[in-house]
Amino acid sequence: QAEPWSPFREKFYYNNVMYLAAGVAAGKVAGSDWDRLLEDRLFEPLGMKASSVSYEAAQRDPNLSLGYRWEEELGEHRRLPMRNLGNIAPAGAINANVLDMAQWVRLQLGSGVYEGKRLIDEAYLMETRKPQIQLGPNVHYGLGWFLQDWQGQPVVQHGGNIDGYAAMVGLLPDANLGFVLLANVTATPLQQLSVNMVWDRLASAPAEEGVAGSEAAEPAAEDADPFEPYIGEYHANFGSFKDAIFTVQIQNGKLAVDVPGQMVYELKDPNEDGRRPFVMTDTIAVSFEQDERGKVVMMRVHQGGFDFEAPRKGVPIVPEIDERELRKYVGAYRSEKMNANLKAVIQNGRLAIDVPGQMVFELHLPDEQGRRAFRARANRLFAFNEAADGRVESMTLFRGDEAFETMPRVAGDEDPIPTLAEIHQLRRTEARRAAMDRLGVLRFEGSVRLAQAGAIGKAKLFIDGHQRHRQDMDFGKYGSVHNVAARDRAATDISFAPFEEHRGKFLEQAVKGSPAMIFGDWLEYYETAEVLGNDTLDGKKVHLVKLAGGETPSTTLYIDAQTGDVLKQDASLLLPGRGSFPVTNHYEDYREVEGLRIPFRFISSNEQNGKTVIQLERVETGVTVDPSFFTLEPDRE
Repeated sequence: QAEPWSPFREKFYYNNVMYLAAGVAAGKVAGSDWDRLLEDRLFEPLGMKASSVSYEAAQRDPNLSLGYRWEEELGEHRRLPMRNLGNIAPAGAINANVLDMAQWVRLQLGSGVYEGKRLIDEAYLMETRKPQIQLGPNVHYGLGWFLQDWQGQPVVQHGGNIDGYAAMVGLLPDANLGFVLLANVTATPLQQLSVNMVWDRLASAPAEEGVAGSEAAEPAAEDADPFEPYIGEYHANFGSFKDAIFTVQIQNGKLAVDVPGQMVYELKDPNEDGRRPFVMTDTIAVSFEQDERGKVVMMRVHQGGFDFEAPRKGVPIVPEIDERELRKYVGAYRSEKMNANLKAVIQNGRLAIDVPGQMVFELHLPDEQGRRAFRARANRLFAFNEAADGRVESMTLFRGDEAFETMPRVAGDEDPIPTLAEIHQLRRTEARRAAMDRLGVLRFEGSVRLAQAGAIGKAKLFIDGHQRHRQDMDFGKYGSVHNVAARDRAATDISFAPFEEHRGKFLEQAVKGSPAMIFGDWLEYYETAEVLGNDTLDGKKVHLVKLAGGETPSTTLYIDAQTGDVLKQDASLLLPGRGSFPVTNHYEDYREVEGLRIPFRFISSNEQNGKTVIQLERVETGVTVDPSFFTLEPDRE
């Protein structure tokens, strides 16, 4: 019953459920089950005596490591209970130590042979290392392996994360080298950084004396690049970073970049292109740009084929052209291939393209052919197409020299843009607030469907005015989810995950997640509201409003120009220790409930979890509940 998120083999998505299916199938074919097959075919012949897939056995082991997660809001590590993965065991239930895992690495490096005995057919083993789908430049996914290269050699690697634990296994087959990293924290940058770090230390050819790249070749102090011009703060607004500050500093005698929420990354000396790779991984590098007086005004971050700009704090961005010349391009353009409207906007005095779910890409000035390249990626270009009267009617996206798609214009700045006061008048915000005060606690019942998981359950939603809300979802044998939030406390209790009490920005995020924020007064949740312009959504004219304030990312609402209803929300969801990722919410089936317009269908979509659809069916007003109903307490370890 699970629906596909995208066409077969078109995009890469991580799917543990299919590994469960493969494990069950393997056991059936062998006339056994996966647990016994694993024991007979791998654990026993490899001497992996400390390894098992039993949660109960792991709990009895006195050597079991305790798991933790760094709590940024508390400034300390929090111990997490170990999750029981028995119901999806083939995807990650093996409990092992590095000595046992090293034997499995020896089997991999031996092409299926361990201590002179063949355990796996070499052809089958090599099949797992064949590229199946491309993830990025020179990075593919095989059958359970990430595939890339290091100094011309193939690298086979994969990591994993679960509550309180992280792992990484890396193979450099041509050098007969492999390693295992196990950590008792939910996530650590060392997982990815360790891959190239191990190869750099153990597999790099010894450099000749005086050759760049060896420690002996470090330039003398008087010949080294002076670090002082680079030290400072730089604004990052790309990828998952919004108004973040990257700090360039000196650490251990090297230039280093402090990436917020991650760590301080030391840099190597600049290469022939002026790029300084991270010491721990050569897949990321930075470079610096100077003005005509030699002052460093910008840092560029080079990663995955992108060259992101991070202007230096305090250095103004000087427009390359009069902003008035750009205004005619501003508006929305419909992409059928992306099933979304791309918006041409002006940012930092430059023409830019806001791609939903990604970021705002600023553009260079047009070349001789009228094409404007992404400042972050030179092989992506846009050209604006004008009618005979000079009116911009479409824009074309180029990938290199090839036209990818022409997008017709669906809205522009020629449409009158309302003021914020006019939007509040359209929405009758004061009347909405009064209705919520009058109706008391609202109780909704309905259904919930996890489209990409094929799971269907019952949903209950309680909203107490402007302050508190509770959401309960029951999926029967598949478990339950409970979320509560108030002004000073919020928590999540999921039957298959540790109890989570939210603090700091995560508490703020939970409170802002109230459905009342959508159909009530936004300024009870956000500090500022800004009208961005007009657009169309499913054939309807909408006004775009950006809400910001506090420690959480800003969010953009799409307001029906006729009714004032919120039809769509572009947001970013924060996850502890994992940064943020984009989420799109749609609100449909609006109904009048005693003077208050409320959406009875909520559709939330993101590439981590797919699509969740909540359909409300019944509503009751003035419900009496005990105040403790809007709190959750952990009732288990």
